[in-house]
Amino acid sequence: MVVVNSVMIKTYYKIGTIINKRKEWGNKYLNKLVNDLKEYNGMSLANLKSISLVAKTITQDEFNSQPVSQIPWATLLSIIHKSSSYDEILLYINYVYSNKLSRNETERSIKKKKKKNKNNKIKDIITILFLFL
Repeated sequence: MVVVNSVMIKTYYKIGTIINKRKEWGNKYLNKLVNDLKEYNGMSLANLKSISLVAKTITQDEFNSQPVSQIPWATLLSIIHKSSSYDEILLYINYVYSNKLSRNETERSIKKKKKKNKNNKIKDIITILFLFL
């Protein structure tokens, strides 16, 4: 399963880089591509946008040096959509890979970290307010 996932993600990444090179602002490249690929499962407009997003978000060097292709596609998309920075994306990719987390576990981990960060920010603001009172 991991080998199939790895090949799929590598293929999606290559497709994404091609899409990103060819699409221009205002043209209907993705819509035309979806129409051309309608006989293939998994090549919907939403999926092609996701494929493009992954290739746009993760650099070729990072893709090659990180275990990106070793984690499930849906988990990778979840990490990209829920992370607030590029460094956080890479951190979660490595964390998920090292700990073999499922998508649900990954999402819970991200949510927990965001809640902790939010609570820390609130504590920092309260501390600053008390310093000025």
